[in-house]
Amino acid sequence: MLPGQSGVSPVTLFDSLFLMPSVRRRHNRAPLFKERVAFLTHLQVHDRKYNTIRAMASHLLQINRTLGFSRRMRVLTIEELREAARRWAAYLGPLRRRVPGHCSYELYMRIARGWLRFHSCLAQFRRSRNSEKQLKHRSEEHTSELQSL
Repeated sequence: MLPGQSGVSPVTLFDSLFLMPSVRRRHNRAPLFKERVAFLTHLQVHDRKYNTIRAMASHLLQINRTLGFSRRMRVLTIEELREAARRWAAYLGPLRRRVPGHCSYELYMRIARGWLRFHSCLAQFRRSRNSEKQLKHRSEEHTSELQSL
């Protein structure tokens, strides 16, 4: 031990959220520690309730696992996120604490969208006047093709 250091490790956000040592360890050792702390702290600052933050912390572990985030995050499309949510909603393995179903999908999507947006990792389709013009042009072409049949 270096001079000036005590043998006690600093208290983390997860230490304040969870009582059981095994749960604290799981959260403190899980990938993307700093990113999860930043997101959950943001929720605290915006007056989210203690139990909500606690539940979201647990959901983030599963979201990161199902999205394959182990060392760093990456930008995802909404379709990739939907596919991961569908897989989670159908998952019946040992990491599942509740019965899967439609609410599982909705909850996964709500938390994951906020998580990814907070870290600028959700690709957004940007509509512009050019893309609207192209879409209108393609639609008109398609309509004229159908009429010529």
